[in-house]
Amino acid sequence: MASAINFIFGKAFDLLLFPFKNMNPWVGMIVVSLLTALLMLWVYKYSSNQEGIKKVKDKIKAHLLELRLYKDNFQVTLQAQKKILGYNAKYMFYALKPMLVMMIPIVLILIQLDLWFGCRPLKPGESALLKVTMEQSPLQSDLTVQPSPGIQIETPALRMEDEKEIDWRVKGLQEGLHALTFKVDNQSFTKQVVVSANPFAKVSTARVRNQFLDRLIDPGEPAIPQNVPVTKVEIAYAPHDLNFFGYAINWLIAFFILSIIFGFGLKGFFHIEV
Repeated sequence: MASAINFIFGKAFDLLLFPFKNMNPWVGMIVVSLLTALLMLWVYKYSSNQEGIKKVKDKIKAHLLELRLYKDNFQVTLQAQKKILGYNAKYMFYALKPMLVMMIPIVLILIQLDLWFGCRPLKPGESALLKVTMEQSPLQSDLTVQPSPGIQIETPALRMEDEKEIDWRVKGLQEGLHALTFKVDNQSFTKQVVVSANPFAKVSTARVRNQFLDRLIDPGEPAIPQNVPVTKVEIAYAPHDLNFFGYAINWLIAFFILSIIFGFGLKGFFHIEV
């Protein structure tokens, strides 16, 4: 199930963002935020009680006006306040269903966006920590790693018993999509490494076992084979922040701000009550 979801959403975002790879990352972020806002507006329109929301908002406005007109009448203003609270609760109830429906596509979109905006590739000559989490004691494991041309293993293996972890330090030598080949118990599998001077690229930080939530959260590469005693292989890439007039902005903040701006800016065009 997770593999099918990852394949569909992965291909969709690869096609969507590939044309912007050589542009400023803000271009891709703006396009994705706009499309997300349109999708959320469509979902909200057809999953919410639009007539009920409009009536509740009109009632709230009417009682707010009542507060202003009868501000010197304590009994009237008290009743108006009670009715406003009641209609606010009803409004929140109407908004709950579409919010729950929208949560699913939003989470899947965020997972895919993290592959493109969460971390930047290794620059040529830059190093990063490589971590392998084992099922068994790393002191008893025969796991080895072999880099492809363009990648260098800088340090011997550091085996940590308590964490069931083996660490190396790897360096990117030349630009490209490279691979680290791991061999253990007469089995082998690979982990990709992205090296590029361009900060905007699809970067898979981890390859994980075929567990539903793990695969859903780290969808960038196929699952680690089940007969291999390794649960996760991770590269500690540097985070990729967006440059906003000299200030570093986290991509998640930029995405939500842009999506909200586009959503509220376009809701009138689609005649949607929010």
